[in-house]
Order: sequence, then C-alpha cells, then structure tokens
Amino acid sequence: MSLVSCVMASLYSTRAQSDAEYKMAVTSQRMMNRVRNAGRVGFGSRAMWAMHRQENNDMARLQTLSLQRTIHQSMAESFGKMARENIKSSFSIMA
Repeated sequence: MSLVSCVMASLYSTRAQSDAEYKMAVTSQRMMNRVRNAGRVGFGSRAMWAMHRQENNDMARLQTLSLQRTIHQSMAESFGKMARENIKSSFSIMA
C-alpha cells in the first residue's frame, strides 16, 4: 500500500472513530433527557412503554457504536503502523 493510501485510510478511520464517539454522546444525552421527562406529572403508562422501547433501541445503538469505534480505532492504528513502515523503507532505499 502506498504512503498516501495508508495516510488517507488512517485519517478516514480516525474520522469514523470520532463520528462514532459523537453519536454515542448524542444518544446518551437523549437517554438522559428521557429520564428527566419521565419524572413529569401526568407521564402515562403508554409513554412509559414507549420510553422503554426507545431505551432498548438506544442501548443497542450504543453497543453498535462502541463496536464501530473500536474497529476504526484498531484500523487507524494499523494503517498508521503501515505508513511508518513505508516511510522507514523509503528512507532506507534512498540511503
């Protein structure tokens, strides 16, 4: 893999990791807002069930995003390592 390809793949993986972290923060904030709204007077049983379903969906989303973040983090590290090795071999060829 060329140096430029390694660097671009590393940057893409880093960006995807940051996107996953941002989405995790947004999902967590939505969950906390729902908890705050559940304390309102007049919050009925239908609304409670809907909130429960949304929480289950959000927990699944958080797990998926956590896995995506871990995958992209390891990809960024491996592409960074490939880029460093590529640079080392390029300099050894020049010398």
